[in-house]
Amino acid sequence: VHRPVAKEVTTTHHGDLDVLESKEGLELLLRTSGPVERYSSFWLSAPRRYVIDVTGRKSAMHRKSYALDHDLVARLRIGDHGDKVRYVLDTGVAADVSAIKTSEGVRIKMQRR
Repeated sequence: VHRPVAKEVTTTHHGDLDVLESKEGLELLLRTSGPVERYSSFWLSAPRRYVIDVTGRKSAMHRKSYALDHDLVARLRIGDHGDKVRYVLDTGVAADVSAIKTSEGVRIKMQRR
């Protein structure tokens, strides 16, 4: 009988930011002031970071910076810039990233390569 192996997932709370961690990587929800219609994302280097710009929304998170101290993401920084909010994930290693817009914001999944 084949039984699927359950993934061990740990949730860490950083104030109003919940981070779901597993052996494969992590997942977090970047909350916005309403449903996300448009966003763009891209990598920057020196230092390595992943940027998510959400157009037409503000951040719905209480802080401007969250120390995650995770090997994939050391810190999350947030800035409201006129017609958009920018989320910056300071990363230490290369990772595969997917971003999904939701009614609450953008859900980010990062997996180790």
